[in-house]
Amino acid sequence: MGYLSYFQYEILPNGVKINNSKCNELEQFFADKSNSDIFGFRNVKIETDGDQLIGIYPEENPAKFYDDELFILKLSECIESGKILIQFIGEEGDIGAYIIKPNEVECMYNVLIPASEYENLKKKYGASILRVDW
Repeated sequence: MGYLSYFQYEILPNGVKINNSKCNELEQFFADKSNSDIFGFRNVKIETDGDQLIGIYPEENPAKFYDDELFILKLSECIESGKILIQFIGEEGDIGAYIIKPNEVECMYNVLIPASEYENLKKKYGASILRVDW
């Protein structure tokens, strides 16, 4: 995200198992002052309980997350199982979102539809239209 944004994440159902060694490498990489490509995720902290992901804490939030794609790719390398939804909410309301899986990143897209079409989809698909099963 190329301007001031808020970082949010959600560990999706069933949790996220991580490789602690790789998470330590990620933290060291983003703490290394010689890495000139690090901005919003400088000194990011990954909280774990054993091999379970508990939290992701950038040093500043909001921040200019110019390094969002780099962070997300490196985070995907730490995940052994499970999924994380990561969102960047810009100062003007723009949203960038990704689903992070083991060694895989999937970009999410915002879709605007008229309320009448939403109601039609809700009738057709029921409550499942309200939240996608990640």
